[in-house]
Amino acid sequence: MLRITIDLVPFGKEELKREIGQITIINDGTGDYKLGNYKYTVGDETGTVKGKLKGHNRLQSVFHLLKSVLNKATI
Repeated sequence: MLRITIDLVPFGKEELKREIGQITIINDGTGDYKLGNYKYTVGDETGTVKGKLKGHNRLQSVFHLLKSVLNKATI
């Protein structure tokens, strides 16, 4: 499972940080070495979107996976 947390850090002061979004990506176990299938949840203060991403090329960078999820999950 991948979890990406987005924090707002006003003026760079860590003691003031607050979470403003979160992305969770879970491998659903149905892919193979080259192609993966995932379930995702993307959420912020405006709402949450859940979905599936099928046939993602696992040989690409993890950032390609994140980009694909964000492209599908429009809040």
